Amino acid sequence: MSVLSMVLIGVLSIIGFCVLFFLSLYGFSFRMRRTSATFINHLIEHDWPAAYRLLATPIQDQVNFEAFVKDMTRRNLDTIAGIDSMSNFSIGISSGSIEPGLRLEDGIYRQIELHLYKESGAWKVIGIETGSAPFPQNLMKRRVRSREPLDDAPHVH
Repeated sequence: MSVLSMVLIGVLSIIGFCVLFFLSLYGFSFRMRRTSATFINHLIEHDWPAAYRLLATPIQDQVNFEAFVKDMTRRNLDTIAGIDSMSNFSIGISSGSIEPGLRLEDGIYRQIELHLYKESGAWKVIGIETGSAPFPQNLMKRRVRSREPLDDAPHVH
């Protein structure tokens, strides 16, 4: 074998390894994103028992079913009309997070963050961060911090 052939085989091996690595990472994220979408769809349908079953065991041990439903209602997650986006996901071997963009029944867009944990080979929801303000107010706060113009913001006279 010539040196050129050996170098070519080495380069192709490295490229092949990288491709397999990213395909496996995409596979991990696909399952996590699917679990997130399934969880949110259960909230949309008010299928509270199915959504509760997607919570990680440590959460189910701390929060009973009735408290879960009450908390989802308190956070207005009982008014979700649809999922607009799934973005900003990060994933590790056994945990990850994703930020679904939700459209509420009153037309407001709201970004939340779901934290997931791999339990017995399946992704489970271990945390939900909703923030205190719907998306339009968060957008205005970001623009103020970055000094972007607020031309489309409501004016007070």
